[in-house]
Amino acid sequence: MPAGKSGYSRLQHALASATLPVKALGSFAQHGRIVRRVKRRWCAAWLGLALTAGCANRSSDGLGKVFPTTDPGQRLTTQVRVGQTVNLGLPTPVPLRVRVHLTGVSFVSKPPGASVKSIVAYRYSDTGGGILKAIGDLPRKDPSHFSPRPVTAVKMTPGRQSAWFILATLTWHTASPQVHMPAVRLAYEDSQGDHGSQVVPYPMTVTVVRSG
Repeated sequence: MPAGKSGYSRLQHALASATLPVKALGSFAQHGRIVRRVKRRWCAAWLGLALTAGCANRSSDGLGKVFPTTDPGQRLTTQVRVGQTVNLGLPTPVPLRVRVHLTGVSFVSKPPGASVKSIVAYRYSDTGGGILKAIGDLPRKDPSHFSPRPVTAVKMTPGRQSAWFILATLTWHTASPQVHMPAVRLAYEDSQGDHGSQVVPYPMTVTVVRSG
């Protein structure tokens, strides 16, 4: 069943609204109040996607589709510098029908010009909000709030936002006017004990500029 037009329009609006704070998150020190707004908008966008996406497709492993996969169309944009340690929030869409816990998270391909240092999970209640983008080594800068956990700690329930968000830490080595981030593969075990994986869109475009 395809998403209704009105639901899809609301989703596009939510994602468009979420692009504004991304540019403001240029430094870790600014993340406090801003990321709480980002959390509400980002989570609302993915929740809207979960509630409006179709449910007849099958994932590549043959299991029923667990996460919504409709590409929302509107892309997030941000700018980073060559050599910076960059933390980007990855999508954690609400599952459609069954409870799951993650067993792995990865990009489907290597982000052009970048190396991926880690993909870990943080608890919203520890950090005070989710993050779309932050610069620097977060656990080193603020260990009392940023205690990374493996993504296997993440549990998801249909119709309810997870208590966790996922951050990928990357460094770009070359400048590029436009990097379309690859989709994300979520590996999981569902409440029936079945294992599978599913690719979900990551609508982020990164501009990489030279330092200095």
